[in-house]
Amino acid sequence: QSDAHIRLAEYWCKKPITRRLLVHADGSIDDLTDDENAEQKVAAAELEGGEVRERPGFRVWRYLMTQSSVIETDQWVGRFIPIIPLVGEETRIGRKVIRHGVVRHLKDAQRRYNYFVSAETEIVALQPKAPWLGTATNFSEDDEWQYANTKNLPYLTYVPDEDNGSIPPQRVQPPVSSQGLAEGIALAAQDMQIVTGKYPASTGAVSNETSGKAIVARQRQGDTTTYVYVDNFTLAVTHTGRVVLDLIPHIYDTERMIAISGEDGEQKQETVNRRVIDPQSPDFGKILNDVTIGAYDITTTIGPSYATKREEARESMIEFGRTLPDQAALFADLIAKAQDWPHADEIAKRIKRVTIPPQALDPDDPDVQQPQSPQP
Repeated sequence: QSDAHIRLAEYWCKKPITRRLLVHADGSIDDLTDDENAEQKVAAAELEGGEVRERPGFRVWRYLMTQSSVIETDQWVGRFIPIIPLVGEETRIGRKVIRHGVVRHLKDAQRRYNYFVSAETEIVALQPKAPWLGTATNFSEDDEWQYANTKNLPYLTYVPDEDNGSIPPQRVQPPVSSQGLAEGIALAAQDMQIVTGKYPASTGAVSNETSGKAIVARQRQGDTTTYVYVDNFTLAVTHTGRVVLDLIPHIYDTERMIAISGEDGEQKQETVNRRVIDPQSPDFGKILNDVTIGAYDITTTIGPSYATKREEARESMIEFGRTLPDQAALFADLIAKAQDWPHADEIAKRIKRVTIPPQALDPDDPDVQQPQSPQP
């Protein structure tokens, strides 16, 4: 804290509490800890065989503070502290935990690379600025010599000096790039690849591999050395989803329209917490898609996106069609649908209607034209 700045800090903690849980006869559980109508619900549930139980729990609190005072105090509605750690690699030595990312051990190799590149750049930059060598008489009358290395002058005049045989001024031999610098750059770049385990072939550079499977295998081999970072990133993403999932019942507590994205990126609109008000409906009085009740969980899969899976599926289907050329016509519509062309779906529908034999298709498929019986 200074005269011009105030440092703020957020402090999160969990405080233990005792929760009152109402266990109904059917096994369902209601949390009555903060319920204003708790006693009424307990009385109604006890008539049906329910009971109240107490269990230890906790609440999450957030404090906004300065060096000397607490400015804000808020209770967090969720069960998790919304701070998601993303750790690189952990090494435990006794009670000491050392955490680092892929960059830490890369620093020395990167410093070497930067030094050699800077030295080579300096040498190349100094080559057109090599100084002129001559006598004092040669440069005695013309002041343009002092700008010879900073201005692009069309010519330079000099005064011949008989003491050195009237030899005109000459440039000093410019600095020549050393072979050791080039080798140092190459070795430093190689050291960075060794430290990270990422070689050019792993990042898609041209190598000895020619087939697609061999190239993918080489790339996955490079991923092995850095998989710990991907794995920890998966844990962080999973916990982020768990925190968000825990907040959904508290945020989406009224009827609203939300957008749901599928695996292929296609979005559709769904209504949650919608109360049925039509007396004629069998669900009258019920709340459909109620996200405020129930238990939910999250699964996370870190891997190729849908576009990459689609490309891989397309290549696999084409390769499979080459191995069985006589049977490729049976799934030609699927190959067309997997393409990224404009109107790929329409092309697939036309192929399905015209090319694919009816016995190979689902009779309930709306894209399949059913044969019409002849008129009597």
